[in-house]
Amino acid sequence: MPEKEERILGFNVHSICEDEFISPYNLQGPDLPCYSRQELSWPPYLRPTEAQKKITHHPFLDVFPFPSLREAGIRAEELGFFDEDDFCLDIFHLDDKKDGVERPRMIVWGESWDPRGWEVNVAFLRKWGWMVRGCPELLEGTNYWREKRGEKKLNFNLNR
Repeated sequence: MPEKEERILGFNVHSICEDEFISPYNLQGPDLPCYSRQELSWPPYLRPTEAQKKITHHPFLDVFPFPSLREAGIRAEELGFFDEDDFCLDIFHLDDKKDGVERPRMIVWGESWDPRGWEVNVAFLRKWGWMVRGCPELLEGTNYWREKRGEKKLNFNLNR
């Protein structure tokens, strides 16, 4: 996570690698950041969702500039339907193919705080499409980057 998100969200990027780390949105106390006023100056797509504020979760999901993805992931994790480790593996694993099969991928080509700087592949949409419903800017970004490489645009319904 680049400096800008780190500064906006108020936590150290290296903390994301710690399994026990809890999102700053779930912490309380006099010495902890108070976000309510600060949030108004943040880009709308980085402002915390209701689930981020109310459900204890790892901050790994807080860094994605897709409110619907964050909301869906946190709520699904609370219900036991979301495997955060599996999602992390798909996002951060550098090997493109496993046993000749394309792995789900989510890549940042532009600024990580800009939703249109992200790209996903077909395997990601097949596996995690339920999480990105309501994130049309992700498909716009994906198709922008695919078009730059001369690849065919993806057509995937991300409406709710």
